[in-house]
Amino acid sequence: MKIAHVRERNAPAGSPWRLAAARDARGEHWLDLEEARQGLVVEDPRRAHNAALFRQPVTTLDDHLARSLRVEALAEIVDGYAAAKPEDEAILAATDLTFGPPVLRPPSLRDFYAFERHVKTMWERRGGTVPEAWYRIPIFYFGNVGEIRGPGDPVWAPRGSEELDYELEVCALVDTPGIDLEPDRADEAIGGYLILNDWSARDLQREETTVRLGPAKGKDFATTIGPWLVTPDELADARAGEAYALQMSAYVNGIETSHGAWSSAQFSFGEMLARASADVHLRPDRVGNGRQRMPARDEGRGAQALSAARRHGDAGGGTARDPDQSHCRTTRRQGARKQGARRPAAVVSGFDAELARLRAVQQRLDEHAAAGPPPGLTEPDPGGTERWEAGQVWAHLAEFPAYWLGQIQHILERRAAGDPEPIPFGRIKTDPGRIAAIERDRHDDPAALLQKVRDGIAAAVAQLDALPTHAWRARGLHPTRGVMTPSDILDRFIASHLEEHAAQLDQLRGS
Repeated sequence: MKIAHVRERNAPAGSPWRLAAARDARGEHWLDLEEARQGLVVEDPRRAHNAALFRQPVTTLDDHLARSLRVEALAEIVDGYAAAKPEDEAILAATDLTFGPPVLRPPSLRDFYAFERHVKTMWERRGGTVPEAWYRIPIFYFGNVGEIRGPGDPVWAPRGSEELDYELEVCALVDTPGIDLEPDRADEAIGGYLILNDWSARDLQREETTVRLGPAKGKDFATTIGPWLVTPDELADARAGEAYALQMSAYVNGIETSHGAWSSAQFSFGEMLARASADVHLRPDRVGNGRQRMPARDEGRGAQALSAARRHGDAGGGTARDPDQSHCRTTRRQGARKQGARRPAAVVSGFDAELARLRAVQQRLDEHAAAGPPPGLTEPDPGGTERWEAGQVWAHLAEFPAYWLGQIQHILERRAAGDPEPIPFGRIKTDPGRIAAIERDRHDDPAALLQKVRDGIAAAVAQLDALPTHAWRARGLHPTRGVMTPSDILDRFIASHLEEHAAQLDQLRGS
């Protein structure tokens, strides 16, 4: 299988990612796995009784693995829907889709140093030779999982750097727990492979490594993955010993800048996993947010993928330079931001605290949805007269997280376009769209509306967690609340608003 997070290109701002599987080898058509799951359950309700896969919605790969299901379990949906016709609503054309990171919020990232030619090149540039230990021990460092990018997402050089470089890497996703794995069987813990671009600020990295610790700021500002994950069975025909006979190439503006063979790695993924799991647990998911991934670097510096290389290479009008007269290029990016421009200092957004609030309120709403709608009317809001039935509360809960997430995106887009801040955004209680959505959905099943709430929360978590620090300083102007940052909107209009309406359901349940 090929598995990806997708959303329709023309979907409303803030729409959640959907998990999809390729329908063909070229990835021209994709199957929406949640739509397919629902269709299969309607076709045979026993599926929901017999398999955990069919009992809950398929949302993201992160959520799927958090339920202790392996990637390969999704094949039951893909195979069950194989006979669907092209016009089926669950089948999506790739030309209509945007692709996100195959894993949205991984808890851990181990990056190995596995190709000898790359290692030799780096040591020769420092006037040294490859240490003997490299040939015996798979060496890795921990990457920054807080700065994961999807294909096509923008990347800029960190402050103080003029040498933004990229690397072509193959990456393995561990989708089952393990400790002290044996090299000859460790790759059984791999759920799939993907392409990874380990962005590097070479000038910062050179300075840091003289201290014999790191890499640090030369590596931690961005890592791009995607556009999809490929399960091991897709590569079975290319298996060559402990690796795969597959070629890897990277291009910038149509020019090949690096090339290598997966099979030339010094260590197999089994050996790297054995090293990584020695005396420690590898966990596929701790909080429903991702996996441990272990890339193996190509021997030449390269790009994350052909399409991403064209987007992220030197397309912004910068110049390429090659001080070592090798085929590896160090690229100066001028298009992403003006050289010398200072990025704002880190903003303490309280995101982890907000995440805990969102999880807690979602649990409360889960309980209310399971109990069914209670009778009665809510108490009026302070200073207002609006009283609702439970169905109206649920309808409002289902619509506003996506709306406010879209408003944050609106502020950021207008800011990027050069509009002066604060940027007008938002609505008031009498907004016709708000009222229409509540009236339209007030009689829907609370379980169905709860799924919209869950999707809205998941989208908020995924998109806001991926915001760069400068984005949290953006300022919007609300009609009644004045100037607000994305952090303020998350707190007031998403987290607090969910809590207030959960309290209304509590009141109805207790009355």
